Amino acid sequence: EIHSHQNQWFCVTGTIERPKSSAGDRFKLVQLARGGYYPPNGDIEDAFQCQAHLDKDELRLISVRVVFMDENAADYFIADVHSYVTKSSGVVLYQGHDFRSSAIDPFKPKHLVLETHYKPREADGEAPNDSPVWNVDVETNSMDLYAVTSYYSFEDTIYKYQRIEEASAFARSIPEGAHIFPAAKCHDVYKWLDNKEFNRLAFSGPGHQQFDGQQTGKGSG
Repeated sequence: EIHSHQNQWFCVTGTIERPKSSAGDRFKLVQLARGGYYPPNGDIEDAFQCQAHLDKDELRLISVRVVFMDENAADYFIADVHSYVTKSSGVVLYQGHDFRSSAIDPFKPKHLVLETHYKPREADGEAPNDSPVWNVDVETNSMDLYAVTSYYSFEDTIYKYQRIEEASAFARSIPEGAHIFPAAKCHDVYKWLDNKEFNRLAFSGPGHQQFDGQQTGKGSG
């Protein structure tokens, strides 16, 4: 069940501290924020700010500010961050209190948090290999073909009319595009099918992974 407030969105804020040597934490927070939006007039640098620790030079702070359109999605993000902090066994800690959400007014334009926007900050201990890894197409093993996920809004016609999952499947996931006729085969005489809307289904993240796995024999389906 998704609890939505027609005239309210929810902004999640909080700060974690981590050793400078613990790379990858900001990227993980970006991953966990899937389905969220950057703050008004902001981008990924505003939503996931890296700062020096005032007292300890070996530590870095990451301040997070991400907006969700429904309360459940905000709560899931907070729970996922808490799980991540807990499982780090003290490597990653909250600065002050845990993450919290507060109601805000809707705003436009809104821009989704996407992994592809992430760029490592080497000055803050983030190595270049913490960047998102593009998925090499396993069917062709071609290093020239990379699978980049497309995302849709909940107002998009592909989400509304070209999905096979219940709406509840998207409580923690924004709609992702999947080819019906496999992307790996959309070349030569079939290249024209690659960007056609009728060759797309909208899936949740887990549903997309399962669907692709059924096509390649490597998924959970």
